Amino acid sequence: MFNITADVKENDSALQAMQAALKELENTQVLVGIPEDDTQRQEGQISNAALLYIHSNGSPKQGIPARPVIEPALEQNKERIGTVIGTATKAAMAGDTAGMRQKLGEAGLAGQSAAKQYFNNPSNG
Repeated sequence: MFNITADVKENDSALQAMQAALKELENTQVLVGIPEDDTQRQEGQISNAALLYIHSNGSPKQGIPARPVIEPALEQNKERIGTVIGTATKAAMAGDTAGMRQKLGEAGLAGQSAAKQYFNNPSNG
């Protein structure tokens, strides 16, 4: 067991920066996927986001089995992505909001990369 004490005053700017960064971290999500409004298909065609949803969940009515991509890719890479999120948390604890945002962005990119690489990963069958 550790006992840690610090001489911190409520109006200390470092404490305020840390509290602000932690509050922002608490209210931030790192999302991996295809935003519904971000499609490269011609107008009137099904969006890439809808196609990924069907691919991930299947369509029993159309005889399409579920072939999830994002969830298993993130599961396979959770330690690597978690390490990056851990560095974002450390930046927040240091009151470094910009560093925290950068690391959260890197975590999202790591998730994106994992999902893309999942298609060529022989372990996914």
